[in-house]
Amino acid sequence: MKRWLGVFKNRRFIVSFSYLTLIILLRWRLDWQIINWYFGGGLGWLLVFLERLVWVYWTKPQTQLATEARYLISQRRFKAVGQLLMMRSQEQIELSFHSALFQAVWVPLALFAITSTASMFGKGMIMGLGLHLLYDEWRDYRYSPELLRSWLFWQIKRTVSFQEQKVYLWIMTIAFVILSSLLV
Repeated sequence: MKRWLGVFKNRRFIVSFSYLTLIILLRWRLDWQIINWYFGGGLGWLLVFLERLVWVYWTKPQTQLATEARYLISQRRFKAVGQLLMMRSQEQIELSFHSALFQAVWVPLALFAITSTASMFGKGMIMGLGLHLLYDEWRDYRYSPELLRSWLFWQIKRTVSFQEQKVYLWIMTIAFVILSSLLV
């Protein structure tokens, strides 16, 4: 029981749970779709982390970090794998989801999912994914703007200024808020 209570101290969990709950409260419709919304949001949030495992096994399997992570997985120490990948996330720069180009595709995909499907699971999944990316971006912008620049704009072959980086973050935040308002 203590182990599960520790989840509530995790800032990422608090952000995602608060967002998902806020949308439910603003919709003012309490039905069974709430369960699908939370599961979809959780899966979307988790997909961004699972991309790190793809990096370990297929994208960069020869790195020291990948070797350590695979060893921990073989020992069935999954919590240690998660901690290792999060502590050393700055080494995983070339991730597909963690890029400005992916987010340029994510916005119309999210708009399509929100406006075209009745499934709260699908809507939750696409918004959970976007929320996780946005959370990571703002966290790194605040604490390590150089790191953010290295992983967010790795596909762009020019140096992005800090001012351009800030404008990009605000545009993505506004897009996320607009997409969220369509859910209500």
